[in-house]
Amino acid sequence: AFFKRKRGNSPNEPTTTETMLVQPTDCVQPPLLLLEFEQHGPHPSMPQHQGQSHQTQTDEVLFQGIEFLQWDPALRPQIWQYPPNQRDDVRRAYLKLGIMQPRLKNYKAYGPEGRKRRFKYDWFKDFPSWLEYSEDSHRAYCFYCFLFGKNKNKRGGSNVFTVRGFVNWKKVHDGKKCAF
Repeated sequence: AFFKRKRGNSPNEPTTTETMLVQPTDCVQPPLLLLEFEQHGPHPSMPQHQGQSHQTQTDEVLFQGIEFLQWDPALRPQIWQYPPNQRDDVRRAYLKLGIMQPRLKNYKAYGPEGRKRRFKYDWFKDFPSWLEYSEDSHRAYCFYCFLFGKNKNKRGGSNVFTVRGFVNWKKVHDGKKCAF
């Protein structure tokens, strides 16, 4: 079989393990507040440094307010990196912030010499509600894919419009093969 049964105690099996009692003087337990900080991130009553996004050991990012959000799609943390109880607030904040559609004189060109292609500002008119462009990575992103995307890669290329960014400009307005 593909999955093997784990040996464990079921309600019908007798217990064969013995429980050892430890005297309270034999062990030192950390204070509960520190234990919560180590496992789940900072306690709400602990001060946080403003202007920095706080990441816990599980790579979660804590939402500190709309003024601390990263507007550039290449630099911002993914929605699934926020704690589940904060994700709706983060989505609302990004909806208020809006999508990033910078008007640049020249967009960075990609491709082999003699066949370089670049992003066109007119594509924002064709896809006004979801298309974003990062000035940092010079790639295109999908705003709604970012807002409602799931964690990790299930299939190859599933994070192109959220994490990596799209740069294959040849595939834009390519009839039925249009990537947008």
